[in-house]
Amino acid sequence: DEPKPLMGIQLPGFVKELTGGMELDPEVQALNARLMDIHRLLQSGMPLDDRPEGARSPSPEPIYDNDGIRINTREFRAREKLTRERQEVISQLIKRNPAFKPPADYRPPKLYKKLFIPVKDFPGYNFIG
Repeated sequence: DEPKPLMGIQLPGFVKELTGGMELDPEVQALNARLMDIHRLLQSGMPLDDRPEGARSPSPEPIYDNDGIRINTREFRAREKLTRERQEVISQLIKRNPAFKPPADYRPPKLYKKLFIPVKDFPGYNFIG
């Protein structure tokens, strides 16, 4: 399962040939193309947001970690956005193409739902146990 060079281009290991009739599906092809674009952007060391200073929205207030390093830089926020989009594209590919093998570093996102407990409506009811 080594990446195979294709006319001088080294493809990432998670890109596999599509099997069955799925290679004709334009949605799967578009998702694969977007996954390749996101992977290329994340692997390159280039800045992800290359808009001029005046065209960008103002940055939020800086947030620092315990070591005093800023953790919400423009680059970090752009990288997080691409990572979330990558997770979504991989999830869609898994649903649409059963032969798709996700990358080794892919973990499905944890689903959560917030439930509101009506304590004010039912003050005498024991919701805990």
